[in-house]
Amino acid sequence: MPVSSPAHFPQSFFSPQRLSFPVISKFSLLFSFLSPSSSHIAVGPCPPEEQTRGWWFSEQEADVFSALKEPTVCRGLKEALGTVAQALSQLGPFDGLLGFSQGAALAAVVCALGQAGDPRFPLPRFIILVSGFCPRGLGLKESILLGPLSLPSLHVFGDTDRVIPSEESVQLASRFTGAITVTHSGGHFIPAAVPQRQAYLKFLDQFAE
Repeated sequence: MPVSSPAHFPQSFFSPQRLSFPVISKFSLLFSFLSPSSSHIAVGPCPPEEQTRGWWFSEQEADVFSALKEPTVCRGLKEALGTVAQALSQLGPFDGLLGFSQGAALAAVVCALGQAGDPRFPLPRFIILVSGFCPRGLGLKESILLGPLSLPSLHVFGDTDRVIPSEESVQLASRFTGAITVTHSGGHFIPAAVPQRQAYLKFLDQFAE
């Protein structure tokens, strides 16, 4: 079962595998993972293989992103959606989407657009959003808040997350009918402790073939 995993900002294309390796290795018994690269490279003193990336930026002149402030622009969002659409077309179909942080917000937008009838984004069977939030700016939040999203969803977030406060993730979860939430005591990361792994596998088991 293929699962597409959009990276988060400001991690690189390679980071989701390292960040959540215990989870990925456990799931690999049931699922295969593909991780399309974020569209834009952010400025930073990193070697090419570690270059930080973002799906889109919230300022016109700086390659930065803030999830908690109303952006002046959503620069690069069109390209980000194009990257995801291309991955879905060329590498899909996918049974599920897994997104972390900005990648979770993007995955939610993709599903909202798909539910609204955008042919570029066929709805997956499920979605997993870790440290997600309702994106702001240029109608993005409205696209998520317009109506409930009807696909099965698992929402994971930390009680002490200082990057994406838990109330942001709760708000995003409220936009999905029958949303399942999994919390942990930590911050901004994909938890891989036994309780969370059990919750992931319980959720995913219903889709295993």
